[in-house]
Amino acid sequence: MPIIALLAIGLLLFSPIVSNTTVNVKEAEAQSLSRAERNWENHNHNSLGTNYNPQTQINPGNVGNLGMKWMYPIPSLANLGLTPGDGRLAGVSRIAEGTSAYPLIVDGVIYVAHNARDIIALDAETGAQIWYWENEYDNDAAVAELPIRGVSAHHTHAIHYADGKIWVSNYACKVTALDAKTGEISFEIDKLCGEIPLNSPDGKGIPGNSGWYNSYAQHPPSLYLNGNSFIWCIGGHSEGVHGGRFFCGGYDLTTGAKKWRTFLQPPCGQTSDRTSEKAFDQDIAEGKFLNCNPAFREEGKAWGEYLIDNCAIIWIQSVNGCDINQDILRNDWDTWENGMPHNAGISNVWGTIVVDEETGIAYLGTAQPGPDWNATYVPGPRLFGSAIVALDMNTGDLVWAHQSTTRDLWDYDCSWNTILTTTTVKGSEEKVVIKGCKNGHIWVLNAATGETYHDLLPSTLEISPDAAPLDPLKDSDLLKPWMNYPSTDPTWMNCPVWGCLESDIAFDHDNNIIIAATQNNPVWAQVQPTDGYVAIGLFRSGQSIPPPFDPEYSFDVTAFDVDTGKELWHFTVDGTGYRGGTMASGGLVFPTPIDGHFRALDIKTGEVVFDKVMEPAVNQATIGATSDGKMIILRTTGGSRTSGVLLQGVGNTAPGGVIAYGLPDQAMVEVREVEKVVEVEVEKVVEVERIVEVETEVEVETISPISYVAIGLGVILVVIAGVLYSRAKSS
Repeated sequence: MPIIALLAIGLLLFSPIVSNTTVNVKEAEAQSLSRAERNWENHNHNSLGTNYNPQTQINPGNVGNLGMKWMYPIPSLANLGLTPGDGRLAGVSRIAEGTSAYPLIVDGVIYVAHNARDIIALDAETGAQIWYWENEYDNDAAVAELPIRGVSAHHTHAIHYADGKIWVSNYACKVTALDAKTGEISFEIDKLCGEIPLNSPDGKGIPGNSGWYNSYAQHPPSLYLNGNSFIWCIGGHSEGVHGGRFFCGGYDLTTGAKKWRTFLQPPCGQTSDRTSEKAFDQDIAEGKFLNCNPAFREEGKAWGEYLIDNCAIIWIQSVNGCDINQDILRNDWDTWENGMPHNAGISNVWGTIVVDEETGIAYLGTAQPGPDWNATYVPGPRLFGSAIVALDMNTGDLVWAHQSTTRDLWDYDCSWNTILTTTTVKGSEEKVVIKGCKNGHIWVLNAATGETYHDLLPSTLEISPDAAPLDPLKDSDLLKPWMNYPSTDPTWMNCPVWGCLESDIAFDHDNNIIIAATQNNPVWAQVQPTDGYVAIGLFRSGQSIPPPFDPEYSFDVTAFDVDTGKELWHFTVDGTGYRGGTMASGGLVFPTPIDGHFRALDIKTGEVVFDKVMEPAVNQATIGATSDGKMIILRTTGGSRTSGVLLQGVGNTAPGGVIAYGLPDQAMVEVREVEKVVEVEVEKVVEVERIVEVETEVEVETISPISYVAIGLGVILVVIAGVLYSRAKSS
């Protein structure tokens, strides 16, 4: 029998994976762990986005004993009946395998989001499936009545647990919440971007909008329980180039009714009297948008005056908005003179929104202003792109905004997590917002005003001259058409288009330390000047081209003291980039194993205290407790591609699986290895027997070697997933 088949059968027999819907999960109240220790309830652990679990059960003294407890193979698209364009996600043009969201752990139950926005609940102790919720969506029906483009379900960033529900930002501008115990829909509101008809003179779907929205937000809504409301944001399709007017809204948690809506970009530019997606594309192809009159001229003028009136609460790279040229600020995005181009806008909130229950202020990071690279026809700072924004949850009013990259000619959005905490900064106790953006900068800001305490940039980053931030006090910089203007020659871009900081950061409150993973991953890029607006379907005017010499790649995990802003240590890996997140817990830092190494670093020194080989992954770890109080670390594989040093992304790859690691159940272990070679017809099978009996203070390998073979064989996961999912559907 072929060895792969043997391994597959062995895994089916060995694994404690059982697919059913009658698993009894013990009540977590019996645990001695606090809620913060036993649970990982939000994408970044808690509602404040810290990416830090305060548990101490797994720590630098015993992390070397981690072993694999179980593995759950995620069902493939084929086993789910999800052929792109057909089935229960009708009209969806592309769906990615597996998951790109971090698994949650809540009172002994794990929640996993498939990239198709299906949700899976598992028993944390055994990996047994508790329930599986299948998402449904009709793309053709949605685009007929909403200002959205066709859906490409590329990947799902996150789900959250709150108020007893699993919250999903769903297709068709819809929010869905499932009962965490049963998987049944307990709250749903749709058409959040379709308030008025598509052909209304007041706007397309939303007043003041003439563009097309993303059909879904990548991050779920965040709840404001004291105000019985939630916040949800949406922007323009395809990196903002389809012009949907980016907004955030506050909605009633009971009825779903809108309480307020705040726009974070000007009204869109040109309009079309064609309401269908295909007819709109035909107008673009025929050039009908290049010379038409701008839409919403009065609203555009009012937007410019709004920026002037509120310049005192706007910060641009630590410079107050009132200190920059007020004429440039008044005509930001060129909304009054010539109108905002149809292919300009802000696409999304690509990270968790945090809400302060005490003050009722929400904090979020925005995507970059589009189009990327060539901004000839959109002068000014392009507020509020690539910024950290604070909104009043009761009224929607702007509290403050701080733009991390003004004008942003590179795609340096403020994606990934936003952190809210009270800690010691510059010698005094302060409530601060901590935010990393793709330009590599990590901001520590006053939570009440947005003013800067620290602007941290890891010393390991090598920023190329044409990729350095612009000066908001120089008019020529705020009007600069592209990064190396007036040259049209290629130039080095580091940070690259995918950013120097393309991951979630962590804040260890107990040690007052920020942990961030950054990368040197340069590209040789050429910006293309244009005589007209960039084509509607292209969010980037330019391309990466073969470099004149091979650049060097690396990623670094860096620690900063929040009080002083001092860089404490950094850990470097050469030869690859970085994506995902960096989790902290128990005095440890767990980087994402983009290079195939599952590591733990001592958070005080950066020393490697645990290093095991696993399949490369671009999702960070999460940590929480089983129902009997034993801590486990969850890692996911598959769902995203790693293409050499340029990793990158979130392509349509193997489904992968969820893998749980924990400490041994026995206090005493001894290691003895016996190797037997068994000959077969064409292969040699090596069996390794491990007997456990040695003192626990000795750091030993307790992960079976065959487990790592299995992890590396994605095909086995696909086979098992198909068998298990079939069982689940028939039970």
